[in-house]
Amino acid sequence: MSDSLSDAWDLGRRDPARVLALTEDLSRVGPVEQARGTAARAHALRRLGRSEEARELAESIGDADPLAAARRDVLLGSLLLDEGQYVGAATAFRRSEDAYREADDFAGVAGARTNLALVYRHLGDLPGALEALRSTLGQFSSARDTYGLAVALLNAAQIERELGDARAARVHIEQAWELTQKLDNPVFGAFVHSALGAICAADGDVDRGIVELEAAVAEARQVGAPPALAEALGSLAQVVAPTDPHRARELLAEALPHTQTAGRWTQVSAWLAMGDLATSDAERLDAFETAAGLAERLEVSERTVYRDVAALVRNGVPVRGEAGVGYRLDRGFEM
Repeated sequence: MSDSLSDAWDLGRRDPARVLALTEDLSRVGPVEQARGTAARAHALRRLGRSEEARELAESIGDADPLAAARRDVLLGSLLLDEGQYVGAATAFRRSEDAYREADDFAGVAGARTNLALVYRHLGDLPGALEALRSTLGQFSSARDTYGLAVALLNAAQIERELGDARAARVHIEQAWELTQKLDNPVFGAFVHSALGAICAADGDVDRGIVELEAAVAEARQVGAPPALAEALGSLAQVVAPTDPHRARELLAEALPHTQTAGRWTQVSAWLAMGDLATSDAERLDAFETAAGLAERLEVSERTVYRDVAALVRNGVPVRGEAGVGYRLDRGFEM
């Protein structure tokens, strides 16, 4: 079992269900392997959409082993980021960076900085996020960490697109996609494929964008990855919306149930996009969602919804409306 456990962390990126089987009984291994196995299991649970179980398990991991502690903090930071708790997420990611450095895992250090860049992105500091990501590219290359490099390139491409630099985004997403072909990680591949399609469409190559996004939807369905499926469906909806709003609305309706495991940011974006794609007066009236309506659907407070909408606006998302009245998106926003 020990040999299998040594591969559990990397295995979780491509086959989280297998990791759950490998880590079901950790009672026969030493404390270090037990802590690392628990961390791998917690991450696998999150990837399968079982966030509360993942959190409870991660919080049981102590600080005795720096590598296990680093992986614990990565998970806790990711869960906080999903919930829109950005200060807590940044604190957890900085702890993980320190722990990775103590463990002499320099690819892990770069990964922690990549996660911090995501916090900057959500807070609206897109140039800062991009700078942080670019600083990790050489580290991932030196460590020969293909997965880490692909993740950094993917996020850099998405931010460059948000900044309006579609050409740079195209270069980086093509590089990420090329690296992804070398990985046995179909779930991550579906995410990258979705981003490739969205960025191709943003760069004016709409036909290729639709082809790539339809392929990403099929891949996400095949591997059973709800967050990847939600993203691919949402991106495809926004690309086809100008010519086929009815199909776009159907795609978003299919995406909505899958956003439950993709974090609140995606849920808020999906509901706002549904409103933008209303095709009748009745739908349009319903689409002008009040913050209270969003809070009820997303099971969060009105204050949290206001904070999320403010974060969307800081990131350049064209949200119309005001607190106490309602919100909707301008057409053309991509989830």
